[in-house]
Amino acid sequence: LHKGFAIIDIFSPCVTFNKVNTYQWYQENVIKLDDHDPLNREEAIAKIMDFEKLHTGILFKEEKESYDEHLFVRKEELMRETRRDIGKLVDQFR
Repeated sequence: LHKGFAIIDIFSPCVTFNKVNTYQWYQENVIKLDDHDPLNREEAIAKIMDFEKLHTGILFKEEKESYDEHLFVRKEELMRETRRDIGKLVDQFR
């Protein structure tokens, strides 16, 4: 549902070769973010820097125009400027 850029990190224990990070280790060290404000950048950075636990959920969310929306707006601006410049040029030859 998020429009724009997202990073998704998936935690999946390797029970065959990794004997340290087992299912039990994940159950003890993964924390679901329930009371976290995803609009607070500083809080999100603090959660990321907490190397003792793995936090799951939306860490940070910022609403901005997407890349294609930005290009569309810029294209419209350029077309208006070009029309104005061409009009001046045509007027010079009348």
